[in-house]
Amino acid sequence: MGDNELNVFTEDEKPIVYLLTAVSLLSLFGSLFIIITYICFRKIRNYAYKLVTYLSYSDIILSIGNILSWGTIKYKAEDHLCFTQAFLINFGGLASVLWTSVIAWSIYSATVLNAKNLRDKNMRFLLVGYGVSLALSIM
Repeated sequence: MGDNELNVFTEDEKPIVYLLTAVSLLSLFGSLFIIITYICFRKIRNYAYKLVTYLSYSDIILSIGNILSWGTIKYKAEDHLCFTQAFLINFGGLASVLWTSVIAWSIYSATVLNAKNLRDKNMRFLLVGYGVSLALSIM
């Protein structure tokens, strides 16, 4: 078995992985900025920003999973690294989509349905955003 057979990515795919890593680092820094802003500034801590912060957590998980692609270029194919990366990408990506859906539903409820009790549904939102993602990722 030659050295090239152990590589996960071909030479043509490596620039794509480099670009993915760079974009994921930007996304990671952007998500961290949102979370730090939420923590540091009390005046902007409303419920809408809290939902965006939840979305930022899932984007951080997705970004870390994408950044792990860099490790598969440098250190060849490793089962535990590949499994961890797949789990983080699956969980983070699904959670991001679900949190975006929760935010869209919250905006719709607040504007069209005139819902006043969205904060009371926070636990349900957490179960949808993270619970469903975790359950599906484990499966």
